[in-house]
Amino acid sequence: MKINMQRDKAILKALNEDVFPSLSPNFNERAMQLIFKEVKRKKKRNFIFMICSISAVSVGLIVLAFYLLKHFLSFNFAVHIQIPSFSLDSISQYYFDIYIAVLILVLISLDHLFRNIWYKKKYEGSVGQ
Repeated sequence: MKINMQRDKAILKALNEDVFPSLSPNFNERAMQLIFKEVKRKKKRNFIFMICSISAVSVGLIVLAFYLLKHFLSFNFAVHIQIPSFSLDSISQYYFDIYIAVLILVLISLDHLFRNIWYKKKYEGSVGQ
C-alpha cells in the first residue's frame, strides 16, 4: 500500500512539473495572424482561378461562335468601311445630341453631389448621438 502511494505521488509530481517549454505570450496572436493570412491567400487564389476560368470559357465561346458563323453559316467577315457624308441637317442633329448628352451628364453629376451631401449629413448625425 505504501509503494502505491509513493508511486501515485511520483506520478502526480511528474504531471505537475513543466516538462514542455512555455509558449511565448503572443503565440495565439501570431497563430491567428498566420491563419488569417492563409485564409486571405486562399480567397485570392480562388478569385484568380474563377476569373481565369470565366475568361477561358468566354474566349472559347467567342472562338466557337466565329467558327460556326464562318464554316456553317457562310458569314462574310470582310469589313466595309464607309465614310459618312455630312449635311447641314445632320450637323444640327449632332449638336442637339451633344446638348442632350451634356445635359444628362450635368444632371447625373448634380445627383451624385447631392447624394453625397445627404449621406454625410445622415451619418454624421447618427455618429454624434
